[in-house]
Amino acid sequence: MNKNLAFDFLLKAAGLTLLSVAMISVLHPSIRNGFRTLLVQQDRQILSTASGNILHNGMKTKVLKIKEANKLYLEIYGNNSKSQKTSLLGRIPLNTQKDAYFTFKGVATNLALDDIDGDKKLEILVPGYDSNLMAHMNVYRYDSNQNIFLKVNPNKIQATKERAIRR
Repeated sequence: MNKNLAFDFLLKAAGLTLLSVAMISVLHPSIRNGFRTLLVQQDRQILSTASGNILHNGMKTKVLKIKEANKLYLEIYGNNSKSQKTSLLGRIPLNTQKDAYFTFKGVATNLALDDIDGDKKLEILVPGYDSNLMAHMNVYRYDSNQNIFLKVNPNKIQATKERAIRR
């Protein structure tokens, strides 16, 4: 009889503990996300690709827009100058929370390469939404002096005759 009471007590205690953990995880967002991270396998998803001479060296590079662990990144792949093998040249974490699309040359896209300032050098155009669902256009330019990609403020890009910027 004592064994049945002990087993019944342990079963009730385990049930109450499990119920308490479930309630806390439902009510507290950071704990809920922690459990989700443990239970759900993190996938790496390629959202879009674009190719062009963004390093300004005559060689094509490939830009990938990646979603990984609910964060967005750009990865730039190109030929290594020493070995001529394709390798990862840079990874840029995006400050946007959600993917977005824009119309570029009549086509809806979420990643584009274009010379938007008329300097004959391609920039990377990446739309996205922040946590308040406010749309943003991220523009990145390769700086060959520093050998890095820099974020450009799209409002400070000079308008050219061919490209009028609407205000």
